[in-house]
Amino acid sequence: MDDKQKILIVDDTPENIFVLMEALRNDYRIVAAKNGEKALEIAQKEPRPDLILLDVMMPGMDGYEVCERLSGIEETKGIPVIFVTALSAAGDEARGLELGAVDFITKPVNTTLVKARVRNHLELKRYRDDLEETVAVRTRELLEATAEKEKLESELRVARALQMTMVPAGRAAGEGGEWEIAATIKPAREVGGDLYDYFMRDDGRLCFLMGDVSGKGIPAGLFMVKTGTLMRAESLRSGTPEEILTRVNRELCRDNDRCMFTTLILGILDLKTGDLSITRAGHLFPVVASPGRSTEFLMAAGGFALGIDLGARFEPTALTLAPGDSIVFCTDGITEAFNADLKDFGEVRLLDSVSKNKTRDPAGITEGLLADVAAFVGDASQSDDIAVLTLRYRGP
Repeated sequence: MDDKQKILIVDDTPENIFVLMEALRNDYRIVAAKNGEKALEIAQKEPRPDLILLDVMMPGMDGYEVCERLSGIEETKGIPVIFVTALSAAGDEARGLELGAVDFITKPVNTTLVKARVRNHLELKRYRDDLEETVAVRTRELLEATAEKEKLESELRVARALQMTMVPAGRAAGEGGEWEIAATIKPAREVGGDLYDYFMRDDGRLCFLMGDVSGKGIPAGLFMVKTGTLMRAESLRSGTPEEILTRVNRELCRDNDRCMFTTLILGILDLKTGDLSITRAGHLFPVVASPGRSTEFLMAAGGFALGIDLGARFEPTALTLAPGDSIVFCTDGITEAFNADLKDFGEVRLLDSVSKNKTRDPAGITEGLLADVAAFVGDASQSDDIAVLTLRYRGP
């Protein structure tokens, strides 16, 4: 029993508690409370619950107040809360999520759905706990290094090397030749906040993303690690780009005391058909370059940057790539690269650079864009992190 994760069920109706206990007792250690006061008492005792299933409509203290109090207690604010309630209006769910709940299940409950939701959120909690511990350890190591300048510089070089191991190789191609990618990151400081990633999902689709964390330096680098790890974990699960961004956004909003955020763009490509689904979270529009056609921005739909609004929604954009089409993603370190006269590289020069290099392979397009930015900036210092990812679809 000690090896099982602990779930607290809170409901004023014994029959409801029984149904949930029967569904979960084989896999978890179950405790129950029939009112909000008792739930708060149990939640603060060791060992604390790993997850709470909470009814809304209870006499005395209702579920909303219980959730709000749990969020305000240091020892319990990290416990995921799933509302299980007869309330079904959109406003009820929105209120629950705003108060810190991670999910909302309506009664009468589907036990199969309950078990799936509980399992998924416990996995995310375990992952989040491990991630926060890793980030805390790395932060302490970096802060301790500030005592000596040489030690700090050494640690930052190590951090930079470790950070770069978290992004895949700068060049890759599909085993069957269906796609080719070239990507690069150039941080403005030793540790940067830009990220890219790409990988194959179990469903045979190619997933790729690019992000830009607010700020620069160590805080941005740590938030980049958190964002990138969350994105890969969530993207490998089933779901559309907008569903993936919604889940990651909720995690980044939790305990985000520094109010950091990440602009991000995520795409999933069907290699058999060329169908591409893209969703933006406040990121720059990608550039589409097709043989024989004008190069232009893809005015993709989207939503707010990740980490700002817990209830943010994200809209998808669909297009079909033809064999030979390329799509270029970059961060604003490209468009906001300033020369000595404080003029920025801008979107027009970005389009021109991609257009003149579009007959080259992805590495040539990427290298050509970086060369054009460097020529424009001249001797001026790099003002922001730079990241570029170019994908070419070659067809099935």
